[in-house]
Amino acid sequence: MKKMLLSLFLICGAVVLVGCGKASIDNTKQPIIDSLKTVLQAKTDITMSAIPDGDKQLNVDGKEVTIPAETFKATKSFINANNEIEQSVVDIVGSQVTDKNIATIIYYAQKYHINPDTLLSWLSK
Repeated sequence: MKKMLLSLFLICGAVVLVGCGKASIDNTKQPIIDSLKTVLQAKTDITMSAIPDGDKQLNVDGKEVTIPAETFKATKSFINANNEIEQSVVDIVGSQVTDKNIATIIYYAQKYHINPDTLLSWLSK
């Protein structure tokens, strides 16, 4: 999750840099956020499709074991809740990636002679 959020920050920053500073991150970040959320939803959908809806018989060490449908239902609930949390975190972090905040980071990085790569590595820890 940290890598994905750092990627969001880097992608948004790259969009600004590619536009030679003329592009506004405020105008371009929403499609990036929406794409990340679509990827998260697709991951959840694929995971959910692999989980059975009913009881499942398994052979464990030569013994037949039945996993009840309730177990799978609880697992699906957990996966859905996790997806909602991840999407909320993307929204929260995305709301903080603004032209003003990027300019503030750049200002302090230059003022205190901090290498941007070092700063990003500190932020990703």
